[in-house]
Amino acid sequence: MPLYEFVCPECGSFEERRPFSQATEPAHCPTCGDPATRVLTPPNLRRLEASVRHALEREERSRHEPEVVRRGARPAAPRRQWVRGRPWTVGP
Repeated sequence: MPLYEFVCPECGSFEERRPFSQATEPAHCPTCGDPATRVLTPPNLRRLEASVRHALEREERSRHEPEVVRRGARPAAPRRQWVRGRPWTVGP
């Protein structure tokens, strides 16, 4: 049976194991007995590659307040110098 996370408005979050058929139904808080809503969490993030996992964690942290990244102006590309005549000769 999968493990689901729920949040009670009064007591906070808790986890509960239940069958797939009951996944969308609200749970009752084990402390106060009030109905709690399910929190959607991504499954098995530990099995992902480290770079993907870190990107998903960074995205989750910036969900409510996006991280602003400012980059400076790019330096101008060096200009190419066109040589007229014979470049292997010295002088005009």
